[in-house]
Amino acid sequence: MTSLWNVGFFLLFVFSTTNLCFGCFEHERQALLRFKHSRLSDPSNRLSFWNGNNCCQWPGVGCNNATGHVIRLDLPSQLPFSLGSYIEGNELNSSLSELTHLSYLDLSRNNFSGSPVPEFVGTLTRLRYLNLSSAQFSGVVPHQIGNLPSLRVLDIGRNSELIVDDITWVARLLSLEILDLSGVNITGARDFDKVLFHVVPSLQELRLAGCKLSVSHFDQTHLHTNITHSTIQNLDLSSNLFEGHIPFFLQNMTSLRVLDLSWNQLNSSIPVMNNLVELKLAGNAFSSFQDTGVWRFCEIKRLDLSNLLNGTVPSSLGNISELRFFDLSSNLLQGPLPDSIGELSKLDYLDISNNFLSGAVTESHFAKTSMLTYLDATSNHLLHFKIPPDWEPLFQLTDLRLTSCKIETQFPPWIQTQKHLFALYLSNTSIYGPLPDWLQKLPVIKRLDLSNNFLTGPLTNLQPNQRTKPGNDSSDIRLLLLKNNFFNGSIPDSFCNATDLWFLDLSENMLSGNIPECFGNLQELYAMILSSNHLSGAIPSSLGKLGSSLSCLCQGSALQIMDLGENSLTGRMPRCFKNLSQMTRNDSKFTFWEIFEPAIKQAIKGNSLEYTKTMNYLVTMDLSSNNLGGEIPQELTFLKGLLSLNLSNNHFTGRIPNRIGDMKSLESLDLKGNNLSGMIPQSISHLNFLAVLNLSHNNLSGRIPTGTQLHSFNPSTYAGNNQLCGSPLPTRCSGDERIETDGTEKQEDEEDANKWIWIYSTTSGFTTGLLVILGILALSRKLRLSIYNFVEFCTGIKMES
Repeated sequence: MTSLWNVGFFLLFVFSTTNLCFGCFEHERQALLRFKHSRLSDPSNRLSFWNGNNCCQWPGVGCNNATGHVIRLDLPSQLPFSLGSYIEGNELNSSLSELTHLSYLDLSRNNFSGSPVPEFVGTLTRLRYLNLSSAQFSGVVPHQIGNLPSLRVLDIGRNSELIVDDITWVARLLSLEILDLSGVNITGARDFDKVLFHVVPSLQELRLAGCKLSVSHFDQTHLHTNITHSTIQNLDLSSNLFEGHIPFFLQNMTSLRVLDLSWNQLNSSIPVMNNLVELKLAGNAFSSFQDTGVWRFCEIKRLDLSNLLNGTVPSSLGNISELRFFDLSSNLLQGPLPDSIGELSKLDYLDISNNFLSGAVTESHFAKTSMLTYLDATSNHLLHFKIPPDWEPLFQLTDLRLTSCKIETQFPPWIQTQKHLFALYLSNTSIYGPLPDWLQKLPVIKRLDLSNNFLTGPLTNLQPNQRTKPGNDSSDIRLLLLKNNFFNGSIPDSFCNATDLWFLDLSENMLSGNIPECFGNLQELYAMILSSNHLSGAIPSSLGKLGSSLSCLCQGSALQIMDLGENSLTGRMPRCFKNLSQMTRNDSKFTFWEIFEPAIKQAIKGNSLEYTKTMNYLVTMDLSSNNLGGEIPQELTFLKGLLSLNLSNNHFTGRIPNRIGDMKSLESLDLKGNNLSGMIPQSISHLNFLAVLNLSHNNLSGRIPTGTQLHSFNPSTYAGNNQLCGSPLPTRCSGDERIETDGTEKQEDEEDANKWIWIYSTTSGFTTGLLVILGILALSRKLRLSIYNFVEFCTGIKMES
């Protein structure tokens, strides 16, 4: 008996380690390599790690531990963090059809350039999970997908060029539980509503967002009768064309628990659906709470009413005792926030941002909200948070956003009780005084925005390194916005220990001293905005050597915004700026923008523009209004990804770099108020995207280079350069008069020549024609007699022959 057990354990061990001992099957490895070497572009180099004999160890590839067969291919784009993380190709290579044991295939968020979904996908009959969403496929969805009997999850959504012409194949997917067709054109598929809502026996989640559906696309009579047998629990009909009332068949879906009707044009009361626990009505046409009828949903747990609701927040909402997620943002609500909100003991998420609420918010509004983790009251300018300094809340927040509300006290002491605080936004709240000692002890904060307040004193109480705890990598701050306060003193060297810092804005304060040399250690820093301070410091002659107040910045390979304008920096401009690799790329991109959403104001294109998360491609360098001198280094022209360059109001000398035209992405160039001399380089006319140019008040000379854009700028662009000439300036260059005179004489000569050519051609043609006619008459007596007779008939004059 013991020997049998030993044999059993031995066989179990052998089977469980087969792929570890022998690697994956060779034909499957070769299939993956053919996929890798097909017409694919891989900017992220994920597939470059596909080497070696054991493909089970390749990134994105998973194998069955017992058999060694490839069963998983997981290659979605890693958005939003990794720049260029997608795979790009013109087709999905058929070599994948040889992975016959594949049960999981995810190629979402890549770019297959409008190619069709290949039919061979229908041969992978062991697939249980298939995700081709947001992958730029187009054409008709192949019916062969209906041949996948084990498929449980099918997501082909967000491919706007895909078409479903016949949806009956879905009825063959007897194991299907989740189906996402969002953004796919299904309106031409006959009886799609009956198939999706009634026929598929196991379907639990159906997403049809953005499919341009309206009530007319549904057979409501049929569905009203038969939909009670539907198994769908989660239904997404957002971003469609429903108007007025919701489709009445929905209230008979007794299995429905989650309903998303956001971004339609609904305006009538929602009927009670007793089993519903989540309802999303954002972006509809409701005008008041009474229109929605939501107060009757006593068991609802998640409620999204971000709309254009008018009026006040009714106190009856405090009766929805099960409510955990409540979004009232982006409405037109006025008046006070009712105290009954504090009765929602299970509330976890509360968003009342972007309204017109007023009055006081006190501790009574949070009397029983012990489970609250997210609170956003942003942009309620008349809402006044009057919280006693000794208040100890029941909750532990992870995210607190009170931007543009009123606090009007020193830094709120109760915040120090929030040990799990991840994000703190107190911008424009009129808080004042020094930063409290305990702020640096908040253990996990990553985003801190205290800008536009009246905070004073040094930054010594905000030292990121002191917050770091051993073994806790979540404590490194990533967003730090302290703009427009009254901070003074120097920037502490301890800031350099925040090695995960992505965005730093210390502008419009009274900071002095040198920029810390160790800022070069901040390898993840995308934006450094230190403008409008009193920073100073000389740059030693050894420009490439680390240790100068500017050359140290050249190590910041991720840097995309560098704004040091309006300080007192001295010395020369480092040549090592060519090391700013993100500025040398033509496709430089803020990949964190959707995460942090900081509002950045930059003086670019002649206006103060506000860049938010929609502005993904912002790469700028501003060193204006300092005391920098010397020549502008040629190495600066290596920054081909730069959109805006501002070196105005310094003491730069010498010529504008000859290769300035290599900065192909440049849209704004400001060099005014320096001591630049010589001619404007001809290459500047190659800047096809240049919209703003200011070269005024220098010592430039010679002719303005020819080029449509350069001549279209206002003459003030070149003002204060007395030796410049040519269009658009009124000053003509030497020799322009002779060129103009020569041009006029040449035009007159051409006109005379054309006139004589016309006279010669006409005379020659007439003479030739006359001679031909006379010759014919001389040779043909019969024709001559006919003409004589015709003349006699018309004139009555007798002709002699």
